[in-house]
Amino acid sequence: MILKYKSSKTIQNQSDFKSDSTRIISNLKILLHELNTKTEVFGNKIVFGQMLKEHVSGAGSGPGTIMPLREGEIQLFWAEADKTKVTWEIKLNSLLFFTFLLGAIAGVLSYVFLDTKLIGSIIILFAAWVSSFLIWRQYAIFEMNDLIQTSSLM
Repeated sequence: MILKYKSSKTIQNQSDFKSDSTRIISNLKILLHELNTKTEVFGNKIVFGQMLKEHVSGAGSGPGTIMPLREGEIQLFWAEADKTKVTWEIKLNSLLFFTFLLGAIAGVLSYVFLDTKLIGSIIILFAAWVSSFLIWRQYAIFEMNDLIQTSSLM
């Protein structure tokens, strides 16, 4: 199962789409490297995914992300004379799995420490899973929009 979130945004650009898209793509590549992701550029499209090998061990002390922006792509299109349309998508499979684990931990802890019945623990598991997934997904959306806005202003 591949769970993706797709969105688009229109940003102001300078008069030349080619030079402006090259600038934005290079800025995005720099910003994504700061988040410890591997990037590949294909024309006006940047594909990012998987953590860089040297930062997986935890030795890096640079700024990181709280997981959601692990895999995805960003593509630039010419929209009008002074506008660029940026479409992006991120894959949320690992986030779905991670939030399920958080929900399962919450359900088990409520069963053990709060002495809830099994049905109560399952309800807590489901509620914790859904709420943490929705919160982290919204965080990922805000972070992606911030990356795009920052890259267009640099």
